[in-house]
Amino acid sequence: MRLRNSEFRLIGRWPVRLSHANGRSLDAERGLIMVPSCRTHDESAAIALTFVRVPARHDHGLAPLVVLAGGPGASAIGAFETGFFEHVERFSEICDVVTYDQRGANSALPNLSNPAPPHYELDDVLTRDTFLDAQRASVHQLATYWRERGVDPNDYNTIESAHDVNDLRRALDVPKINLHGASYGSHLGLTVLKQYGEHVERAILCIVEGLDDTHKLPANTDRHFRHLGELARTDRNLKGEFPDLVSEIAEVLDAFERNPRMIKFANVDARTHVGKFGLQLVLGNVLGSIRAIRDLPAFIRECHATPKLPVKRH
Repeated sequence: MRLRNSEFRLIGRWPVRLSHANGRSLDAERGLIMVPSCRTHDESAAIALTFVRVPARHDHGLAPLVVLAGGPGASAIGAFETGFFEHVERFSEICDVVTYDQRGANSALPNLSNPAPPHYELDDVLTRDTFLDAQRASVHQLATYWRERGVDPNDYNTIESAHDVNDLRRALDVPKINLHGASYGSHLGLTVLKQYGEHVERAILCIVEGLDDTHKLPANTDRHFRHLGELARTDRNLKGEFPDLVSEIAEVLDAFERNPRMIKFANVDARTHVGKFGLQLVLGNVLGSIRAIRDLPAFIRECHATPKLPVKRH
């Protein structure tokens, strides 16, 4: 199917029940819309997007709340039955709560899954150069694979996703929506506000990633670690055990650069030697997880003491 750049198609809606592991459930409807893959062309191949709507239990006359997943690529619909379920329960007391799986991910068709994920030689110490080589090879194979199947990876971008959100609004047949987004979801939310602000009533944005803030500069990362160091120094629960966490991190990185260490991933059956760059990757990912941030001081202290260090993938 091909669509003109201003078209969308609502294929249908059907009743579903969202069930959480806690035993509670919510009545909802699932729907499917078709949207253009590239609106800068007069017409383009259609993309199928699945959405879920939990109707308001009490009519307060509020616009639907559209929840934008982070990632990008996180399962929005799946989150409605897992980590976001209780929020959906609360919000649906006063308004419809809606989400959809973003183009290229999860239930969207096509789903741009990667047939060639990056390959790393676990017997070698990972360096910046070998890391980039593996990433570039994977990206090249991914782009080639999908272009051979008539899909242009350049169509999968935030601006097109913002247009998708507006087409979802049109499919819901409402003049305005409210937005909720965290991390990349906030980035997409800001783009929707920029493109379609007249159709947005309110927005709840957290862990905000601004429109020009996607690239994480090293100086910003260093500032975050200095802030965490100050928190560790003054936290009464740590009882003064970490007077200078930043210096301790620097000492550990220097030690890993001189003598790479064997790392066993605690929840993956794999071991590899890790040097400074590999540890920097681990520490950089810490900033994306509240749980990992809480564990950071103990992790750094363990790096000092343990020859074979178990590392959990959060």
